[in-house]
Amino acid sequence: MKKKFIFVLMLTALCVSVFSESKSQLQILAYKDSAKTLDFSKLESDYEFVHVFYHDICLSANLMNRIDSKELSDVCKKVYKSLKSGYKSQIVIKKAVNGKDLKLNFGQFPNDSATFLMTSNFNMKTQKIIANNSELNDSWAILRYIENGKLVRIDQDEIISAEEKLKKNLSELETDPKAITYMLIVDNYFELGEIKKGLAYLEENKDKALSLIQGTSDPDNIKGLISCLEQEGKVLLELR
Repeated sequence: MKKKFIFVLMLTALCVSVFSESKSQLQILAYKDSAKTLDFSKLESDYEFVHVFYHDICLSANLMNRIDSKELSDVCKKVYKSLKSGYKSQIVIKKAVNGKDLKLNFGQFPNDSATFLMTSNFNMKTQKIIANNSELNDSWAILRYIENGKLVRIDQDEIISAEEKLKKNLSELETDPKAITYMLIVDNYFELGEIKKGLAYLEENKDKALSLIQGTSDPDNIKGLISCLEQEGKVLLELR
């Protein structure tokens, strides 16, 4: 797998605490660039972008608890449509961090259609919004490579098929049941394009998953993942 090295971006998970200061709902807006400069034709399915949007962005930034699910799904589909049509896109989340707007920019590296890049104006170290035209060192970003039709992490050296992952997770569930394994199986079904089967499996097994982590610090994490998968599945069905 080819590698790129980015020195000015923090390609890490976002700390969510800064987005949880207020219980008030956030306003989210989506825009697209006026010039057609992108090529996402190499993506094999809707799952690839929708998964990154919900798991790496919405779940990481606690957006599902702060933004109406219908608004969030509409923005996801709008951004995805723009990207597929060749246009860069931007999300603006009004007053998301200490009363300031969080901006998420979606596109690719210049002249490289084998990448997906999200950048932002959020400083990972200071946990603050970066002022306009300021240095973007340490800003939150997400980088994926497009390989064999899939969005692949920069540190991922091997692409494992959804069939193999599903087989492995079903086997592990029999020998060592864990809440997270139930969630992974749902995601495996989504990746395979079996969206309704995945949602049905989630509905059937989410209480079992929660029962496995009673008395631990994990229930909120698993509940968040359940909500994430429910919304992801609905969007994938709507995109069909």
